[in-house]
Amino acid sequence: MNLKIKTLLILLAILIVLFIAVSFIAPPPTSPKNSVFPPAPIQTIPTPTPTSTTVTIADNGQTINVNVGDTFLLELGDTMNWNNIQISDPSVISREVNVMVIRGAQGIYRALKSGTTTLTAQGDPFCLQATPPCGVPSRMFSVIVDVH
Repeated sequence: MNLKIKTLLILLAILIVLFIAVSFIAPPPTSPKNSVFPPAPIQTIPTPTPTSTTVTIADNGQTINVNVGDTFLLELGDTMNWNNIQISDPSVISREVNVMVIRGAQGIYRALKSGTTTLTAQGDPFCLQATPPCGVPSRMFSVIVDVH
């Protein structure tokens, strides 16, 4: 055999031995999905939990007390057409948009900041839309909302 070929074969054998030795000394790193890591510490930050209540026709003329961030469902029923719902100070409470509510409810309202505001609504009997319209009177609803 030629000296050059013998030298190349010896160098190749040395490289193979070195590769095998390095493989046993320093195994390749494992992927994270195959490794077991201790769980990360869980940090809990106490946050106030908003509460929710329901305001009904029985609350007419009353004061409703809520905290900032709380919500309430306005549920005046479905026996009248409740329209023209007004809030005297919309910076204190506002209606949640794009939220479907149950039948007979007029919306979910959120307390935005401390203060006092009045929510009013007018309920018209459905027969007012008939021809001729009926003589049943409309009904007014009002609550004072006090946000702390």
